[in-house]
Amino acid sequence: MATGGSEFLAGDPKYQDQLYINDGKGNFTASAGLPSMYSSTKAIAAGDWDKDGDLDLFVGSRNTPKKYPYPDKSFFLRHDGGKFTDVTKEVWTESAQIGMIADAKFADKDKDGDMDLLVCAAWLSPMWMINEGGKFTRAKSATLDAYAGGWNTVEVMDMNGDGILDILAGNAGTNNKFKASKDDSFIVVASDFDLNGKSDIVLATHFDGKEVPVRGRECSSQQLPYIKEEFPTYDGFAKASLEEIIGKEKLKGSLRYELTEFNSGIFWGTADGDYRWEAFPPEAQFSPIVGFVVEDVNGDGKPEVIAAGNLFDTEVETTRYDAGQGVIMSWTKDGWVVHSPVETGFYAGGNVREFKPVKVKGKNGVLAARGNGQLSLYVFGKSIEN
Repeated sequence: MATGGSEFLAGDPKYQDQLYINDGKGNFTASAGLPSMYSSTKAIAAGDWDKDGDLDLFVGSRNTPKKYPYPDKSFFLRHDGGKFTDVTKEVWTESAQIGMIADAKFADKDKDGDMDLLVCAAWLSPMWMINEGGKFTRAKSATLDAYAGGWNTVEVMDMNGDGILDILAGNAGTNNKFKASKDDSFIVVASDFDLNGKSDIVLATHFDGKEVPVRGRECSSQQLPYIKEEFPTYDGFAKASLEEIIGKEKLKGSLRYELTEFNSGIFWGTADGDYRWEAFPPEAQFSPIVGFVVEDVNGDGKPEVIAAGNLFDTEVETTRYDAGQGVIMSWTKDGWVVHSPVETGFYAGGNVREFKPVKVKGKNGVLAARGNGQLSLYVFGKSIEN
């Protein structure tokens, strides 16, 4: 069980993840099998990546507590006789602060018989880590690398039956005040710009050939009070670039992300090992997608994509994302077909944070967990709420 948040300082033992062992009868017992892991974690993926017959783990961390959007340490854990050993430095040559990991999946991407790892993170591009003899290296992908976004979830499967793995990718959606594209990226910079010991976040875009802050003088100066002194008029602030407002030297040492995509969609695997991007239909862009389930909904022997998600925990000046009611889509050779809620009876609104497949009396269904809300079970066209 991942343990995350920002209630405590970085490195606090309260961030220790938990492992519970099932006795085979549905009874769980807390285990001491995990090493000390005092990071704010988010994503857990299980797979036998060292090929010794038992399940190993990747535990992806989100942001360093109280220092959003700086990432925390992630872990590769090897299963050693009932206990897990932190072997991150042995199997991953880069920094353990990979990114603000939102989701991770093991799959044999290169078809060499071992488990590779796909991760997605906020403000970065989806990334494959290729397993070579139990050691992982970052894979380059011209397509994946070009799509940095606010990714929440990924699912790996062969959607079109061509024998090549595809990637379903849940993003922030396009029903928001921010825009991003390859030609006009959405910029996030962070540092302690006002030297008060806390991380400051500045959102920026492009205008008239220069980078400018998204927030106006009033909101910007509430976060960085020195702005009022250096830019006493709204006109002066409006005409200034990001560099002029923040300072060239301060920006040089800051954390920087550039987003190019807010659509949710699918990366179609291609024969050359790369991908082709396709955004989902508009009905799947109303709100962030935080989870996918791929199941046969209508009994025709073909899988449908079921997706859901919203986001209520936004910054003060940004309205919550609550337009999503869930969506069910079928892929055909002529494109995606979106099934209306009237047709399916599927409504999954609210602050959905997790979305998982379940079986109920032999029928396929999904379980939706909401932040500070009810848990709902949907059995294809029928909702049972608890």
